[in-house]
Amino acid sequence: MKLISYQRVSSRKQNENGDSLREQEQAIQTYCKLYGHEIVYSAYDVASGKSRKSRPAFEECIEMLEHGIAEGIICFDLSRISRSLADLSKMIEKYFSKTLSLVSVKEQVNTKDPASKLMLHVMASFNQYQREQTASRTKDAIQYRKKAGKVCGMAPIGFMANEAGELIKNKKEQQLIRKIRKLRKQGLSWGKTAKELTKAGFITRRGTNYTAQAVFKVWKATN
Repeated sequence: MKLISYQRVSSRKQNENGDSLREQEQAIQTYCKLYGHEIVYSAYDVASGKSRKSRPAFEECIEMLEHGIAEGIICFDLSRISRSLADLSKMIEKYFSKTLSLVSVKEQVNTKDPASKLMLHVMASFNQYQREQTASRTKDAIQYRKKAGKVCGMAPIGFMANEAGELIKNKKEQQLIRKIRKLRKQGLSWGKTAKELTKAGFITRRGTNYTAQAVFKVWKATN
């Protein structure tokens, strides 16, 4: 069977540390040699699996199928095609329910086979269940930390997290807040206040000099 090999990673970091594009491609090539499939084209995306719009290579694959260049698409696992059960189901129904095939190496499924198609839906449902469970546990953990007075994400301006994850005052940022209030009381504009902060040696958490907009954000967050 003539197939298009499709590889995707969500980010360049995943390409370095996770299932890289090269590793996916090697697994697909091994599978095709074993089962006698021919790869007529290889496509690569570095993009999220949440939306097809951000994946030009996948859109190209679909166009090639529509023009009869291949008989299907082969991927390393179903999550490379889509992480959304609804999106995956729609694609299978629209493109792979009749003559074209969607083949997954990891899950060992081929949509031309009725049993594989059923298994594909079961596995996609289970994958979505796992993601929802993970999201729920993460939400519960965040709520628990908030109730316990622990820091969740970035600490608010003027504070920092200690080793126990508790909020404590950040002396340097507390000085910054007092300086901004003092300069504003003196009638200085946001821009002039920013310049005075730079002269005094204050910098943002990103390590840059304060701008009028950045000063306003600090003032708004602390008043």
